[in-house]
Amino acid sequence: MKMQIKTWGKIAIALCVFVPTLLSSAYYAQTQGVCLKTGRALGEEELRKAVLANIVNHRIKQTFRYNHEFEQDAVLGINSPTQETNLQKLIEDSYNNNKSFEENFGLNKILLNGRKQKKYDALSPGQLSEPFLAIDFESRRNGDATIFISSNLKKIAFSDMEPELKEAAKEKMTWYNKLLGYGNHYFDFGFPFFYSIMRECCDNRDSNDKDYLQRKEEAYTLSLKAVTVDKTKHIDTNIGVVTNCGDLLLSKNGEIAILGNKYNDEDDD
Repeated sequence: MKMQIKTWGKIAIALCVFVPTLLSSAYYAQTQGVCLKTGRALGEEELRKAVLANIVNHRIKQTFRYNHEFEQDAVLGINSPTQETNLQKLIEDSYNNNKSFEENFGLNKILLNGRKQKKYDALSPGQLSEPFLAIDFESRRNGDATIFISSNLKKIAFSDMEPELKEAAKEKMTWYNKLLGYGNHYFDFGFPFFYSIMRECCDNRDSNDKDYLQRKEEAYTLSLKAVTVDKTKHIDTNIGVVTNCGDLLLSKNGEIAILGNKYNDEDDD
């Protein structure tokens, strides 16, 4: 019995010495910009690709949860890198062209396909070719579609951020978050972060039904308005925090944490 007590005592002492040393070393490495997964600091483009992959993977995870919790059949896909990514042009070119929504947006890689899908695979940075659109949409014809544009993602230096955003960033940089690798890298996701349009704007079928044609016209008008936001009114856009490996800082509800944005609405009605 005494031998066991002595053994556990030695283990406890060893842990008291080893764990703080390990945490201290990890903390120092993280603050110096080292990605612990690779054992080195990532290059600028390498980090950006990791962030893009994590944005798409987060969207996959959220859409998968949405499908199963609410029994929906949302689809998520990525278009071909040779496909047009200008949303206004895509919507305008889609008007009554007898093509489906998937055809008009060039969705050649489907990542999720409704609630019947029991699992999903995360994408690696190497599986993404830019520029691309990541689009999730409800399978019903008059559902919504949410779009992320890869070319909107840009790294931003902490020194270039507005004072209030710097303060918001500092508040999130607890010792624990720094230990996880946050605090060295910030990305501007663009405004808006995700565009929301009505699928019916760009999903065509032959029909003489007046109700359908009216819904389609409304969807077309509202969707064009949604993608032609006056960006001159936005002084700062959505800023996100990532680790040295490109992992996204998430809020308590599991969404991507945004430091905030400033909107000049003096001219709004």
